Formats: sequence, C-alpha cells, structure tokens
Amino acid sequence: MYQVRYVSEKEQMERKLIQIDECVDEIDQMFRVMAEGDYLMSGKNSNSHGERLVFDRDGDEKNKNIYIAMPAYLGGKYQCTGIKWHGPNVFGSSDTETKYTLIINDSQSGVPMGILPANIITTYRTAAVSVYAAKLCAVKTCKTVGIIGPGKINTVFLDGLMKIFPDISTVKIKGRGRHNIDKLAERIRGEYKQIVNVQVADTFEDAVRDADIVSINTGFEFENIRDMPIIRTDWVKPGALLICTSFVKFSDDFIVQKATKTADNMKMYESYAEELGYPVYRGLSYLGNRYVDLIREGRMTRDDVIDLPDIASGRREARKSEEDIVIFSSGGMGIEDLAVGYHILKKAEEKNAGILLEW
Repeated sequence: MYQVRYVSEKEQMERKLIQIDECVDEIDQMFRVMAEGDYLMSGKNSNSHGERLVFDRDGDEKNKNIYIAMPAYLGGKYQCTGIKWHGPNVFGSSDTETKYTLIINDSQSGVPMGILPANIITTYRTAAVSVYAAKLCAVKTCKTVGIIGPGKINTVFLDGLMKIFPDISTVKIKGRGRHNIDKLAERIRGEYKQIVNVQVADTFEDAVRDADIVSINTGFEFENIRDMPIIRTDWVKPGALLICTSFVKFSDDFIVQKATKTADNMKMYESYAEELGYPVYRGLSYLGNRYVDLIREGRMTRDDVIDLPDIASGRREARKSEEDIVIFSSGGMGIEDLAVGYHILKKAEEKNAGILLEW
C-alpha cells in the first residue's frame, strides 16, 4: 500500500506552498537540468508541448472541445515523471474555464507521489519562466514595464519582477477591458509604493514605447485581428526585452535583422511544425513558431535563436550590449509543471499539508 498526497489549491495558497520567488528558483534549476539533457516530453523529438484530443462540443461542429495531455520526465534533483492534463480548451466560448490536473510519479517505481489541481500551478510556472527570462535577458537598470494583458499571469509576473528589479517606477497597462486594468492598477498602488507612475495604455504602442520590459500575455483567440498584439519596430526602445507567452506579431525584418532571438525550447516549436505542418505560425501564432518558419524559409539559421537553457548554463549570452533588443518566446512545457509541482509536494510534506490517499 502506498500513500499519495493530494493538495488542494486552497491549501497551496493559504499554507504558502506556492510563492513566485520560490517558483523562479525551481525554474532556474529546471532549465539547468534541461541544459544537461536529463528530461523528456512527448512527440517524435521528445520535446512536444503535448498530445491533443479534439471533438465537437455538444454536437456543434463549429465549437470544439480540446483536451491536451502533457507527459514529461524531469531528472536532476527531481527524478519524477508525470502528466498535466487539461481541458476543455473551449474556443469561441467564455463560459468554461480550462481545468488543469497534475499527477506526479516517482520515475523508477512508478508510484504516484501526488495529485494536484494545477490551475494555480500553471499561472505561477508561466509567470516564473517570464521572470527568469527577465533575470537573464533584461537590462539591469529596468525602470519601466509594459503589461499587455493584465490577467492572472501578468499579475504574478509583476510580483516576481519587483523582487529582482526594485527600481521599477513606471508600469503601463494595456488590456481589452477596464475591469482587469483597474484591478491590476489598484493592486500596484496598494502593494508597490516605489511604482509612482501607473498608466493605462490605450494602444499597444503606448504600452511598448519607452518600456525596458514588455510582457505580452493576451491569450490565443481574438474576435478581431486588431485585438492580437501587433508590435511595430519603431515602438521598441534600444535595450528592451519583449516576453511573449501568447500569440504576437512582429515584422519579419524586425525578427531577422534587429532582434536577438531567444526561446524557452526551440525543439518544442520544431515539434509543433512536425505536428501541424508548414507554415506553423499561421495556425499557431507563437513567436517561436515564426522562428521555425523563417528558418525553413532560409531567412535565418537555427543558431540565430538562443535557447534559455544555454543562457542558464553559460554556454551562450542573452545580449552583447545594453542596446540589444531581445525577444523571448515561451510556450509552456510539462517539465515546468513537474518542477513546481514537485516543490509544492516537498513543502506540503514538511508542513503536513494536504490529504494522504491510499493507493
């Protein structure tokens, strides 16, 4: 008989089992393990984001349920294997929130170590990757931040960013509606007295101009193409870092000629191309997928893109000067969920949190 620990999201938050600075530390260690090659995900190249099931929602051919399974193995100190399962990702509907579940197993015995509801984990690990990218790739004198998409992820991202860049004094917020904009602005004014200038950006241009770091997280579906972030070259200041965790559009000339190109894991975007075909960016508009298309078109080379594990391990540099513009693509990996979930389980064990289930 084995015991499996279940930790609710309420306990994860109330017992402080998940904290953004600790998540950033775990993501750091995860990328270092990744740099050693001690990890696996699904797909032909063992780097796929995940496997999909797609079927009609309530018999409606125009409305689909999408479920995604993200199996992964993470070595190093973690030595765990697991799967994050999420769905339904309902496009064209706002009445159903995606549900995330994470199961973590001991890699050698296969014994389940924990079962965790993972909506909060997904938010924190996504934000932590962005904070870690900023730590490695942003200029150290960061004072102005642009937030495009003031939802949960960018709220947690800003919390983590303030721990690394305490000199931030201006935040510019661009959203589709006033509710999330006002909510984030109120939180900033209440939590961070050093941020003396909180601006509502009416346009993407307003959010990007003069910003040292821009975080773009606006989702994956847009009723109107004008709602998708389209970033013009002349808006971006020298030395800026643009973190892209959702769909975004830059000019190809900007990507190829002006920007230092970074990514969480180029092999994942190459896997998308195998699964979805060329051109992959047209169907799934991650920045990393545009990298893949441009490489295939011969406009740039694979070596032009710097993977974050190579920066973390010291094999490559994120920038050669303070004037370099850096763009970063983040697409979400199962090993990120394993790293943060493993950390939660260890803290839960120390604090005797959660419920032990017989297995």
